[in-house]
Amino acid sequence: MNPRLSLAGFAGWLLAAVAACAGSAQWTGDQLALTAGDYRVEFRADCARTIGRILYRENAIVNTTGANQAVINVKGEENPREWIGTCHGGEEMETFDLYVDGKRAEANVTVEGAVFKVVKKSRLGPIAYHSEVEISDQGIHEIASFERTAWQPEINVMYPFMHCWSKDFTRWFAITDGAVEQDRFYGDNRYLLNKDVLAVALFDEQRKIGVCYCYPEIYRSKGKMKDKANRFWSRPIDNKLYFRADTPENVGEKIRYECRITAFDADGENWKGKARAFIGKRENP
Repeated sequence: MNPRLSLAGFAGWLLAAVAACAGSAQWTGDQLALTAGDYRVEFRADCARTIGRILYRENAIVNTTGANQAVINVKGEENPREWIGTCHGGEEMETFDLYVDGKRAEANVTVEGAVFKVVKKSRLGPIAYHSEVEISDQGIHEIASFERTAWQPEINVMYPFMHCWSKDFTRWFAITDGAVEQDRFYGDNRYLLNKDVLAVALFDEQRKIGVCYCYPEIYRSKGKMKDKANRFWSRPIDNKLYFRADTPENVGEKIRYECRITAFDADGENWKGKARAFIGKRENP
């Protein structure tokens, strides 16, 4: 055997293997899907380009059963509780850019890479909204920044993050301020958790999938939601997690939040231990 040919053959195989494992940004019309490692994130053009679905190994863990990401509720002229953002409408898009391995990529062109970031700027009524969603083989990192640009209309409530977790998740636990809350999901429209948390973990017994949803710190709420900024709405169609946060009160004031999502294979015996391991290294899951 010619050793040079063997080396060349190995190099070709290695390049092919790397290419096969590379992530991609794919457009279908105006719909964007990002794939990296075992993760896939799909964005909805009909919902202000917010997250539609998140998949782990082709299993949907976040679904389109409701709105995901940020929304606010304001006192409108005709409606005292008017929703703005995501699938609720009223979100004014300004820019939507895709970056692949740190470089800006053209829209409607399939691009391969390892790290993908979607950066969106829009307006939610009196709020300038800046969103970043980064996906790699290590998981998903979301950043949501808000700046108050006008006094009116008055803001009733702001949810920086919403995630419609699959109804297939059956159990959860949350790390709060020095304690652990845990329960199952009931699918009967009850609210669960209602705490300020550092992290939440979910488990799907049938598909044997665990998920960690982590903040870099405990975001502490005030006012009506004091000490209970996070809650699940356990619905028949999903288990929707809401993060309700304080809003910027003064014009020019800015607030920034972030979260990380990491999925993993697990069983009923080890899912909590694996989740705690991911939570422990949440700054770089």
